Amino acid sequence: MESISKSALIEFNEEVLSLSKAGIAFDLGKLEHLGQRVQNSAASETTEVFLGRVNAFLESTKISDQSIKQAITEQFPESPNYCRAVEIYTSTDSRSLALEQLRFPIRINSMVTTTIGNALIYPSILLVFVALGFSVICLFTGPTITSLYDQVQQERPFSVQILDSGRRLLPAWGSAVPLFMVLFWVWWHRAGKSKSWTWLPGNSVYYQAAIKSHSAHLLGQLLSKGCPSEVAIHLATPQQPTFASHPDTGGKAMAADPLASLPPLMQWAMQRSDHKEKLLQDTLPVVSEIYAKTAVRQTRAWWSLLPTIIGILLGGLVVFAYSFSLFAPVIQVLHDLASPIGGLSDP
Repeated sequence: MESISKSALIEFNEEVLSLSKAGIAFDLGKLEHLGQRVQNSAASETTEVFLGRVNAFLESTKISDQSIKQAITEQFPESPNYCRAVEIYTSTDSRSLALEQLRFPIRINSMVTTTIGNALIYPSILLVFVALGFSVICLFTGPTITSLYDQVQQERPFSVQILDSGRRLLPAWGSAVPLFMVLFWVWWHRAGKSKSWTWLPGNSVYYQAAIKSHSAHLLGQLLSKGCPSEVAIHLATPQQPTFASHPDTGGKAMAADPLASLPPLMQWAMQRSDHKEKLLQDTLPVVSEIYAKTAVRQTRAWWSLLPTIIGILLGGLVVFAYSFSLFAPVIQVLHDLASPIGGLSDP
């Protein structure tokens, strides 16, 4: 399949828009690049706005079916993943593969954000209970200890002053804690889930392996659809940010050895099968599965430890504050009472 008509591409865009309105998320403005997602202006647009611009451009511009790919690339360079999906659709006449390309960045990113979100559930619950417990201490225990020092006309120690300040500022921090949690979870669902979080240990390794797994799967699907091997290798290469250098687009020539741009296991699969379709159909799925299992295996330890680490850091901090506010004043009272110089009774 060398080209598609403008009407076919418009219908494809309308299908993407319908699926998006039905709740399926697509990533039109970003392209994975070895675990680092390229940010661009299209990220600020909704799917409806962007596809509306594309359809308006197609309807208002006189272009031939053979030059649609190049025109889309030149007009919308800020959306490389959409451009990649357009060429996949053009090269194979397969909307399912094009839709899978648009879904791919969302799919691999959801594994990371789901793991981080699950790791935050335990600390959030712990924070709620600690805030409630500290409120009870400030309202009931604090006044009793403060009154004891006032009755014997002794200066309140630092720990008791903290407890008294917590009671007086209870309306402020008591409302700030739930407000902070609500704002955080709103931010998480609106922005946090869309971030790649590659700076966290293990996540960049996961993205690299997941991208290679997708590339191997995509290459096998492209070849099975009758896509020429040079075109298929180009489209499946994760290092390619756009497809402007593809021969069919009129761009620059590709490398002398296109296999050099593929991940090692994919190069081995292509060389082993000598581009024979039957061997590739048997080998590339295995390569894709190997990379997928590598992604899971190399991140399993970190993702398993993430809830524990967050729980220890946050939980240890709040438990220390909780214990200090509760026991330090009591220990101070006992220390003063046991003082050989008279303790609290000494004016």
